[in-house]
Amino acid sequence: VCTETYTVFSPQLRARGSTEAVEDDVAYERWIPADSSQSEQVVTLDVPPDGPFSYDGEYLKFRWRVAARRPRDRGLDAVRSREIRVLP
Repeated sequence: VCTETYTVFSPQLRARGSTEAVEDDVAYERWIPADSSQSEQVVTLDVPPDGPFSYDGEYLKFRWRVAARRPRDRGLDAVRSREIRVLP
C-alpha cells in the first residue's frame, strides 16, 4: 500500500484559523489472497513500474507499507503492517 499525503492551500480554510490542510489518498494498493489453512505465507512483492518511490517532502509525501490482514468472524480484521522504503 502506498499512501500519498499532501498539503492543500485554500483561502476558504482561513475561517478555521489556517490556510492549509493535510489530506491523505491511497496512491497504490494491492491485496494478494493467501491460503488461510497455512500458518506461514511466503509472497513476492513487486513495486509497480509506474508507482511512486518513497518521498518525505514538506508538502508532499509518499509512504509505502506492507500489510497482512486476517479476517475475523466478529469485529475488525487483525492487521499487521510495516513501513518500507521504495528507492528511485
